[in-house]
Amino acid sequence: MNPTLQIFHNEEERMRNIQEAWEAILQILKSDPTVSPAAYDLWIKEIQPIAIEGEALVLSVPSVFQRDIIEQQFAGPQVSAVQAAIGIPLKLLIRAEDEEAAREEEDKQDKQLRRDLTTYYKMINPFYTFKTFVVGPTNDFAYLAAQSVADKPANAYNPLFIWGGSGLGKTHLLHAICNEIHQNNPKSKILYTTCESFTNDFLAALHDMTLPDFRQKYRDVDILLIDDIQFLANKVQTQEEFFNTFEAIKLAGGQVVLTSDRRPNEIATLTDRLMSRFEAGMLADIQPPPIETRILIVQSKAAQLNFHIDKNVCDYIARELKTNVRQIEGVINKLHAEYRLNGSVPTERSAELAISNVRNDNQPVEVTVDRIIAEVARTMNVQPEDIRNKGGNSQISKARKVSAYIIREITRMKTKEIGNEFGGLDHSTISYATTSVENKMKSDTAFKAMVEDILNNLKTDR
Repeated sequence: MNPTLQIFHNEEERMRNIQEAWEAILQILKSDPTVSPAAYDLWIKEIQPIAIEGEALVLSVPSVFQRDIIEQQFAGPQVSAVQAAIGIPLKLLIRAEDEEAAREEEDKQDKQLRRDLTTYYKMINPFYTFKTFVVGPTNDFAYLAAQSVADKPANAYNPLFIWGGSGLGKTHLLHAICNEIHQNNPKSKILYTTCESFTNDFLAALHDMTLPDFRQKYRDVDILLIDDIQFLANKVQTQEEFFNTFEAIKLAGGQVVLTSDRRPNEIATLTDRLMSRFEAGMLADIQPPPIETRILIVQSKAAQLNFHIDKNVCDYIARELKTNVRQIEGVINKLHAEYRLNGSVPTERSAELAISNVRNDNQPVEVTVDRIIAEVARTMNVQPEDIRNKGGNSQISKARKVSAYIIREITRMKTKEIGNEFGGLDHSTISYATTSVENKMKSDTAFKAMVEDILNNLKTDR
């Protein structure tokens, strides 16, 4: 009889000798050609045998994530190794040490971050918290200001105006404020939205004559958070409505938090009273993180996925992606997905490919005629189809001229081709339209700022 088998017939010696049997199993796995040395070191070596229960060998690993990988990738070789080492077929039962803790944490999050969710909270990402925000010298002030607002809303920094480039963490901080306030006081009425949604809701309310409902939605809140407030540029009527919303919330003791990709004084045609309100609060900027912070961001994102990345690979990702934290997160997610699918350990080469994919995914949207007309229509509060068709009121005619001018500037299409985009206008009409826009930009600074802002929005990766 196989001597290893005998240890499982002796109840008193089971626990004392099970490790010896496991060592024999490990030796077989180590020589298995289907188990690479890297996979063995990363996954198999961490497994600990803990018991024999019925016809199952019970193993333990630190995390649920590791258990899932082992079950998906290495169940076959392990069963074969157990059979070879012990001489009898035993099922494998793998338990994760943190499974109960993870379940308790999920329950806690469900209670604290997902309970009593209303329309005021449905857009918030519960995993964007202050704990998951990596702080460095280029964002520490914005982080501390956001924490202060979350701890004592409307007590200081009202409004809090966070500005900086795309993908640097502005939205993360907005969600972190929401999560913190909701955790401390689940009954707080929190409304997070974007400036574009605010504008669209306002225009719809004007059209449907439902302004009272619109105002109740946006003003009857404890905290209003709006992303990308720079899109108030050139929208005089929407600015007026937002000013009154802002004043109503502050008068009622509420908090306002805003983000923008530029300072208040750089938002085209922003009214003086709105600019003074924004600047009277707290301005906090976020700049691209230095290399040390980027390395911490890579490590933090990987840790959140319970995903190990070699230091050299971490450093490589941080060196390559310098200005956009969102791209770093995208690379980690791609590497993690590959790891889950085929067990491949991240290397500099696989990181290079992931970075290439993410950069391609984040290229600015192609500037087409449709997109230009849509952007002009959104800015000038008209409908795209009205711009394309002949006729219309003076505002539509102005929007059509601006569209023709911008199409010429960006696409370099010929006047006849541009005319075809507007129902077959002849080339002289298009030439007149573009010339009139050029002349008006020379004499009207507000009009010039509006056109330049549209151009910037079209050329910028948002």
